[in-house]
Amino acid sequence: MKFCPNCGKQLQDNEVCTCQQTSNVAQGQAQTANAGQAQFNQAQFNQGQPQYQGQPHYQGQPQYQQPQYQAPKPMNPAVAAVLAFFTQVFTKPFDAVVNYLRSNSVAAAYIMLTVSVVLCFINNILSELESVIAYSTPFYNREFQWATVGRNSGIDLLQIYAYASLAALVFVLLTNYFDKKNNNRISFTQGILLFSIAGIISDLIGVCANLIDLINVEFFTKLASLVNKFSYGFEIIVVVTLATLLVKDKNKLPLVYALAATAGAFASMIINILFTL
Repeated sequence: MKFCPNCGKQLQDNEVCTCQQTSNVAQGQAQTANAGQAQFNQAQFNQGQPQYQGQPHYQGQPQYQQPQYQAPKPMNPAVAAVLAFFTQVFTKPFDAVVNYLRSNSVAAAYIMLTVSVVLCFINNILSELESVIAYSTPFYNREFQWATVGRNSGIDLLQIYAYASLAALVFVLLTNYFDKKNNNRISFTQGILLFSIAGIISDLIGVCANLIDLINVEFFTKLASLVNKFSYGFEIIVVVTLATLLVKDKNKLPLVYALAATAGAFASMIINILFTL
């Protein structure tokens, strides 16, 4: 004999009280309901959660087309030699001249001669202005003649090229002849470079003389004349001094330069006669 712990009913040894049976059934139903609710909530969670399908394929950083670096084109050696001469001639004149002679470029020499032509063109303009100032009176105004400037500049161009080329040729031939015993030979390139430098220096001094002559006063006119004469003498000094860098037999140098300058002057005179008659 035993009693139900819930209601106190007397029970047999193996008998289960009806109140306990009802409680077990209710508890089982509650567990079943709780399990269903949990499954339902998990299903709702799974439906609400966005399905993860993997990160999109990584294609790497977009390619950046970097502009290709183009190295600056190297300057023409002849132009570089002329520019180097003008940038150094006022600070390191000796180095400038030596480096210019070592450029060994005929093109550089003729570029330098072309600069001389430009300076002669400036000189012709200044000379024409001097004539306009000097010959203009209250009763007569002399007009500026561009035709005269152009004609004179054209003649100067031919004279400059002819003088430098022929003088350089004679200078090279005579130097190689007299220096044969010293095993010294120079090229036409070196000769034309030499005479192109002398021409540019004398023309620069000539521009200064013409600027002085624009002042229509007798003192400045005479001063301009002296400056012009100085330019001719200075040209000789420059050529002879630079020639010592090329010539071994210095005793023959005065003769060599005199014959070369005479040949160049002869060519210049022929051109002047042909275009002024």
